Amino acid sequence: KSANRNDRWKAVLKLSEMKDARASEALVGALKDEDVCVRFAAAKHLASFGDERAVQVIVEALENSGERVEAAQWIATHSESRELRTRASVILAIEKGEYDLAAQQGVAAVRPLFGEIGRLERLQHSSYRPDQEEAYVRRAKALTALRDAVLSNVRNNVKSEDALVNLKYVAFAGLDDEEIVLAVLPGLAALG
Repeated sequence: KSANRNDRWKAVLKLSEMKDARASEALVGALKDEDVCVRFAAAKHLASFGDERAVQVIVEALENSGERVEAAQWIATHSESRELRTRASVILAIEKGEYDLAAQQGVAAVRPLFGEIGRLERLQHSSYRPDQEEAYVRRAKALTALRDAVLSNVRNNVKSEDALVNLKYVAFAGLDDEEIVLAVLPGLAALG
């Protein structure tokens, strides 16, 4: 095992070209690599052969900004899990700037939208770049989509613990829209 991440990644790619059991076992070992790119490369190959151990690594890659889109594309086309396909579709919609489409997935869109808003805020506060103005527009659209996702989820889950989770998201996002507050109140009364 090399200390160099690029060497390990290249080794995984070479092993992926081989079609024998020894190569597959080496790739299974790469699933535990410290680098997400190495893990993801090994996981994609093993998953193509139906190895269930690889799926969790691909799901974890959804949380990594560098591999997120590729992992979402893989899940969208290969996973049988409705929940994973929903998460993947949210990530792909956000990547394209289609926040309203992401918001249609309700609560599944909340965390990814918060992540996108944070990313856009960092971009806004960086030194001026041509895409900074676009970041302001995208952030406004993402906030609107987040409001819609939270409101949709609150309306659908007013009598569940999710209503409390939504309140935390609403407070964190600074969403004080009267419609959201009114939608949350019956859920809180039911929990109280």
